[in-house]
Amino acid sequence: KPTERSVLSEFCTRLTGIDQATVDKAETLDRVLVKFCGWLDEFAGENYSLAADCQSDLRHFLLAECRRKKIRVRDAWRSWVDI
Repeated sequence: KPTERSVLSEFCTRLTGIDQATVDKAETLDRVLVKFCGWLDEFAGENYSLAADCQSDLRHFLLAECRRKKIRVRDAWRSWVDI
């Protein structure tokens, strides 16, 4: 859920298929990552790899956004399988 520009543009909706109602109901990145880490701990422990279709997904988007918002990420998230 965006915290700075919370209203989606028509372009974004067309590009992603995500509508404003979905965004309005969503949780913020920090809360989602806490839940994701809980899920990882329960089902994968430390035996997992992240996968992305390009380095931009993690390096330029997720990690950069977490750094900007001062959200801590696990060291394991700094490497991934590029599919």
